[in-house]
Amino acid sequence: MGTDIEFRNPYVVEELKRWIKWYIETTNVDGLRMDALKHISTDFLKDWIDYIKSEIDENFFLVGGILERQC
Repeated sequence: MGTDIEFRNPYVVEELKRWIKWYIETTNVDGLRMDALKHISTDFLKDWIDYIKSEIDENFFLVGGILERQC
């Protein structure tokens, strides 16, 4: 996407929480596949996943990984 997200900014973190709540409720999905995790702060991910599980749906399914390409 060419844009860095400032995961240390509390306003950004709160907006991403509002966005995921809206997205889950609007689309009625029960899980997400997360890509490019090596580009996302682990502190943010832990907090965001805790938020999803505690405030939205404790059974929400999340899967993700880091793929390394070898030449």
